[in-house]
Amino acid sequence: MIRATSWYTPVPRASDTLVRGLCDRPGPLTAAGRVRRERARLQAAQMFEHDVSPVEVAHDLRVSTKSQDQRWTLARVATLIGRLFHVRYTPRGVSYLPHRLGYAPQVPIHRAAGRDEAKIAAWCAVTWAKVRG
Repeated sequence: MIRATSWYTPVPRASDTLVRGLCDRPGPLTAAGRVRRERARLQAAQMFEHDVSPVEVAHDLRVSTKSQDQRWTLARVATLIGRLFHVRYTPRGVSYLPHRLGYAPQVPIHRAAGRDEAKIAAWCAVTWAKVRG
């Protein structure tokens, strides 16, 4: 029995070529902008070596802490699949793929940058004990 997927080959569309051409560009930064960005990265690396918190580094270098977000969102996965395999998926379609492969969703643990474990333990021992009775 011949399956349709075994002989069907998608024909590339002109819009796919256009999008691939746009994705291959180095980005909207000029040469001077790339130099500034690299200088900021080196300064951040030096600050991290001196145990400066990420929030302070972002404030001192005037960058957003949001740029540190490295989570794999459905939109990012859809973009990656498109770039690697030249197949388009909607974010909703991407959400079905891990489930079909047997993977369970995992949510990263979000913790405050200024979290103090000693204070939390003290609060749990004293205040929470009073609340629980």
